[in-house]
Amino acid sequence: MHIDLDPPLDDPLRTEEFDALVRELLPKVHARAPQLSAVAALLEAARLAEARLRSDGRLDRGRL
Repeated sequence: MHIDLDPPLDDPLRTEEFDALVRELLPKVHARAPQLSAVAALLEAARLAEARLRSDGRLDRGRL
């Protein structure tokens, strides 16, 4: 029997963790790529946050 230890996608803790990580990464994205628009920088920060959560094992493949 498989038990899913990750909280559901609509779990406020998962959302809060992702949002906090995006807020942490956004200034770093701006610093490394100042030519990006605000939207492009936000999308890149979100992509990096997802990758970090996946590498930490906090997101299963195919889920965000």
